[in-house]
Amino acid sequence: MNRRHLPAFLLSLAVLTGWPLRDGVCFAHGAGYRVLDGASPLALELSYSSGDPMAYAQVTVRGPLDDEVEFQNGRTDRNGRFAFVPDEAGQWKVVVEDGLGHRVSALCPVEASGSETGLAPSPARKSPPASKGLAALLGVSLIANATLIAMVIGKRKRT
Repeated sequence: MNRRHLPAFLLSLAVLTGWPLRDGVCFAHGAGYRVLDGASPLALELSYSSGDPMAYAQVTVRGPLDDEVEFQNGRTDRNGRFAFVPDEAGQWKVVVEDGLGHRVSALCPVEASGSETGLAPSPARKSPPASKGLAALLGVSLIANATLIAMVIGKRKRT
């Protein structure tokens, strides 16, 4: 590698190794949810796969009878929690978006129990954590590709 490629290589290396870091950690993550215990109101806790809550994310709730009409909307609290009181039995759809590209769609079954509406059991759902080996392979591949691009650009300028 000659000196002309060194700045591009160093910049690629710095970006791909996590500079600048957020709280000392740099990795991609997904998002998921879990239904909190209790019959009413229906409460969800939303979080990223890193464990951080999806704080102040936009929430839209749609009822089981009409998917086109919003039943309720709002935002999660600072702990990534949102609650609402379903008024009928059926499959409720809760969509949460954080404005940064993360979106969670939760389907929450609600069963009628006598005169009151109760919740059907719902398993916790989380996004699977990213594989460290796959992330390392992706990083090495990106560095190699950035170096190759810099070398090709440098060779074109010489000719």
